[in-house]
Amino acid sequence: MPKPETEEKMNIRIKTKDSTTGFTIPCNEEQIDKLCEVLIIPNNSQAVITVDSVYMDERANTLLGNKTVNLDKLNYLAKRLDSFDAKEMTTFYAVAYGEKLDHIDSLINLTFNTHCASVVSDFSNLNAIGKDMYLTEQGATTMEELDN
Repeated sequence: MPKPETEEKMNIRIKTKDSTTGFTIPCNEEQIDKLCEVLIIPNNSQAVITVDSVYMDERANTLLGNKTVNLDKLNYLAKRLDSFDAKEMTTFYAVAYGEKLDHIDSLINLTFNTHCASVVSDFSNLNAIGKDMYLTEQGATTMEELDN
């Protein structure tokens, strides 16, 4: 699957007790260090933030909005999603909604297992849908077997 030509950054609004702060992930450790300074939280593996919202991405906002999550895990999830093509993203969000996944660890685990699910979003070509679902199920096949 070809990678999208633009990077898929996630723009989040972080809720603090006094205000909200905008931030873009995935990011590098230096940027996380600066964010932790602004939020006055330690930059360690236990650092947690409350995601007020994910703007300009309703699907991500539904999963992450108003949730308190580990900052490193959120950044890792964003890095995993950044590597997805459009089909993988559709599958990820469909399974996350369908399975009602609401914990960051479950969402990260799902990023490694999108190949286990088939999502049909366009019923205009049933032959292509069948081949795609067969390939998802089998993993690989010969062209002759796929044509049959």
